Amino acid sequence: IFDENVNIAGLFHWMTRKLK
Repeated sequence: IFDENVNIAGLFHWMTRKLK
């Protein structure tokens, strides 16, 4: 569960950074 949560958060952050 934790791993999945971290994965989602990391992906979201990466997407936001790439968009910016």
